[in-house]
Amino acid sequence: MMGTTTTDEQPLGVLLLSAARHQSAFAEVLSRQPGVRLVAVADEPDLVPWVREANEQLAATWGLPYLEDLDAALALPGINLVTVGSEYSRHGPLAIKVLKAGKHLLLDKQPMAMSFAEADAVLAAAREAATRGIKLGYIQHVVNPTVLRAKRAIDRGEIGDPRAVFVSALVTYGPGDDTDTSPTSRWGKGLHPKWWNGGEMIHHGGYAIGVARYLMGSEITSIYTVTGAHFNRIHRENGSEDLVTVSLGFANGGVGTLVIGRPPNASHPSYADEFVNVIGTRGAITADWEKPSFLLCDSEQGLSRREMYGRADTTELAILDFLAAVQTDRDPVQNHEDGLAETRVLLAGYESAGNGRVVSLNGAAA
Repeated sequence: MMGTTTTDEQPLGVLLLSAARHQSAFAEVLSRQPGVRLVAVADEPDLVPWVREANEQLAATWGLPYLEDLDAALALPGINLVTVGSEYSRHGPLAIKVLKAGKHLLLDKQPMAMSFAEADAVLAAAREAATRGIKLGYIQHVVNPTVLRAKRAIDRGEIGDPRAVFVSALVTYGPGDDTDTSPTSRWGKGLHPKWWNGGEMIHHGGYAIGVARYLMGSEITSIYTVTGAHFNRIHRENGSEDLVTVSLGFANGGVGTLVIGRPPNASHPSYADEFVNVIGTRGAITADWEKPSFLLCDSEQGLSRREMYGRADTTELAILDFLAAVQTDRDPVQNHEDGLAETRVLLAGYESAGNGRVVSLNGAAA
């Protein structure tokens, strides 16, 4: 198998590909891990200036070479794993290129592709790469300890059969009426439509979709989405959404509701309101991955149990889970099949928002 085994003499070599998004966090986590070595920063040529500047800054921070020749970077000796932090529009093509080069791929969250056809192409490349021992992972919230504990409780039958799920994915650090909404402003680099196709659905929807699908233990078969711009000047000015309500149907007959958004609330005591409720045939369970809590309610026993845990850094946990999967040749908690299934739901959600109809997950309106 290619690139799956390392020793003290041959550490796992990492190529940091594009710093448009959260690549600095990847570098920070990976640099602390034994048996891992940051090799270089790379990107494609003809970049917009602010992405190139971010790449150069990242390379300088870690004392790494910076290459704008991706083929040459992938051919560097000792490269086993590539982390991608580019704009979403480049996720699909870069993922395919990395996988075909025989390198493990860690992608900066959803989406993995920007169209159904592109998603199919990424999935085909990932499946072929998997036959050679190559793995694809991505940042998601399923790996959070509270979600994993909820899943174990559900699998033990503690709430019966899951029938409904509610997920909140509301981050609390929106820009509000900040007047600097230019493409290269602080907020523009992360939210302006010149760089990003869509608003909060595309930024945070994958997290909510992934948790809902994972805890329900069933594929999503339909989606209906309503979007609006209610909180932030940059969303209103550019016609993107800062609040989304999603209704889901599942193959097991269950239903789901997701609320996704970015309201401005600097005084909020938590980083976000991110939690999930699952209702089963004999009880309910709640997992909150931004506050230190885990709550189980059992209707038959007439009791509830609350356990307190410290907030976990889900990005770091997802990176470490994928790193362990590569080093021990196991599947990550969420693999390429999960990631592409979530991407299809995300794309269908935008289709529903555009036509105002329920969309089935083959992409056709119901």
